[in-house]
Amino acid sequence: MAIEKLHLLRFVVPKKEVIRFRNTLYKKGVMHLKNVSPLSQAYLPDDDELKEINQNIEKAEYAIKVLEGINPEKKAFINNFIPKRPIFTTAEMEKIEKEIVFHDLHSEIYSIAENKKKALEHLKYKELILKDLIPFKPFKFSFSDISKYERTTVYFLKADGRSINDLEQFTYLKKNAVIIPVYEEEDNKKKIAEGFIVAFPTKILSEAILYLRRAGLKEFTFRDLTMSPIETIGILEKEIYDLEKNIQEWDAILLDYSKQSKHFYLWKDFLKNKHDRANGVKRFAEAKRVTYVEGYIPADIADEIIQEIASEYSNIYIDKLENVENPPVKFKNNKWVQPFEFLIKMYGIPRIGMIDPTALVGWVFIILFGLAFADGIYGLSLMALSAFAMKKCYYDKGTVSFFQMFFFAGLFAFIFGALTESWAGDLISVSYLPKESFLIKIKDAIGVINPSNNFVAIMVAVIYLGALLQCIGIAMAFLQKMKEKNYKDAILNSLSWILFIPGSVFVAGQFLVPGYYPELLVTFSTWVCLFSLVLIFIGGYLNSGKNVFKGIIKGFLNIYGIKSSYGVATLLGDVLSYLRLAALMVATSSMAMSFNLIAGMFNSIPVAGAILVAIMILILNAFNFLLNIIGSFVHPVRLLFYEMFSRFYESGGTEYNAYSQSFNHVFVIKEAKK
Repeated sequence: MAIEKLHLLRFVVPKKEVIRFRNTLYKKGVMHLKNVSPLSQAYLPDDDELKEINQNIEKAEYAIKVLEGINPEKKAFINNFIPKRPIFTTAEMEKIEKEIVFHDLHSEIYSIAENKKKALEHLKYKELILKDLIPFKPFKFSFSDISKYERTTVYFLKADGRSINDLEQFTYLKKNAVIIPVYEEEDNKKKIAEGFIVAFPTKILSEAILYLRRAGLKEFTFRDLTMSPIETIGILEKEIYDLEKNIQEWDAILLDYSKQSKHFYLWKDFLKNKHDRANGVKRFAEAKRVTYVEGYIPADIADEIIQEIASEYSNIYIDKLENVENPPVKFKNNKWVQPFEFLIKMYGIPRIGMIDPTALVGWVFIILFGLAFADGIYGLSLMALSAFAMKKCYYDKGTVSFFQMFFFAGLFAFIFGALTESWAGDLISVSYLPKESFLIKIKDAIGVINPSNNFVAIMVAVIYLGALLQCIGIAMAFLQKMKEKNYKDAILNSLSWILFIPGSVFVAGQFLVPGYYPELLVTFSTWVCLFSLVLIFIGGYLNSGKNVFKGIIKGFLNIYGIKSSYGVATLLGDVLSYLRLAALMVATSSMAMSFNLIAGMFNSIPVAGAILVAIMILILNAFNFLLNIIGSFVHPVRLLFYEMFSRFYESGGTEYNAYSQSFNHVFVIKEAKK
């Protein structure tokens, strides 16, 4: 459980070998490249290569958009938080990369999609004309004959909700034009026309158009029509039928192609990796004949990688530096601790030289979560859901690790729930089960304390826990300072507080409840507190230089907490902050009991009452489960970050990022799960 030691490898590569060497490093996928381009002229990737890659990424995205649009998949609720991605085995990936010609596949899909797009545009246009033309169906005229009129101009205008009376208000039109309203129904029962046929002498064309515009009338798109309305309608209906049939055929073809959408996701990742690999040379330093490269690598495989590269490249210079300054941070934790790296990364990557606190943080988190979410049934439910998610998402290490953390948290919620007699509130009680039920007997046998009846005892226990965790946080600071050989600060500003905090708890306890603790313990704690305060005072005094008065002031300020890793001013607030865990514990149980009581009201309904009670208990407790799991995560994390991390943790490191192949849109596993 530590931060892995890294070595720095340096390479001097002939320029003619740069591309091949870049690909070798990328294929090995174990080196974090250091940006050395400022040492010399930056080595630029091939612009044509990057341009081609970007164009292909656009093609992949186009194909994905088309294929998913033709067969949209319903998203499960969990996919809003954990996006679903296609899964490939390594063998499948290699086979697809060799056998599928993505450019040809894209061209086929593009051709079909564009034909469908044009057909849809034509369909929309013809449907619009057909809709406009339907009211003119009874008229026997031919559009070609009307267009031949020389002395008379005829306009087909949209009514847009206007009646003929609205037009007749324009005296000029009424006197000089013939206005025929057109209704959708032949019996003329409609009061509002669908359109108007307006005929007037061609010689007054400009004046007539002016008044028609004032009336707000727009022309129908009939200019290109030649036959009669009824003949045109027949042709349009046939064309629309043919277009719809073609679109259905193209949809069917695209539906077959939609099975290939997952392959385009893989192609997109291939292209992204190719893009990253090409851009990798930006971190190289270019000289006239050679290129310089540096990279960090885990110490335990450094010699092996050096031997492999040396055997493959006889003309490359390689150097290894073991004592590295400011390397990236690479965690090295076992499978039980790895899930809690998530919490560390939430706060920030530790600076170089920090003790890896992942294991400690993991234990503290699951204990605090268990206290806040303390319920036996809820804890078991969280374990079951986490186990299901881990099995379902076995191919995604990040998701498995995340739910593994909640599995452990659920285990502690179950333990604390059993100890505090909370099982979905009071679901396991005589209110819902027979008095002699074995479940009630088990609950009573393993239960230790009921928070509803002994809340003060729970509060005291949580305060003790808070004081203990504060000591642990400062103890981590003490170890860090000892590691860095800062012995004075470790003793005067860390060890002193580790002694003071537990001593102050016993002294305060004696003040609040006289005689509760043994007199000898209280006396010893009092002397420990005084001794630790002297050490804290000295720590502040020594930082003042030779000025005695200034030293006395700084000594007292050190006790107050301004200059030390802790302070009396914040001790009470930080410890009492842990009482939120007791409040959450009682809230989870009390809300469950209230919901059970509400559900029990349905029991008076004849016949269906018992069924309704069971359904309501399930629904309301599921709501309580989801509601309280959020608070039970947020508040322990807050206590970790603000009340504990601030005592010892320093972020500022850079996460180790190997120059290697990665997949963001698909999952690639070694073999299919049997």
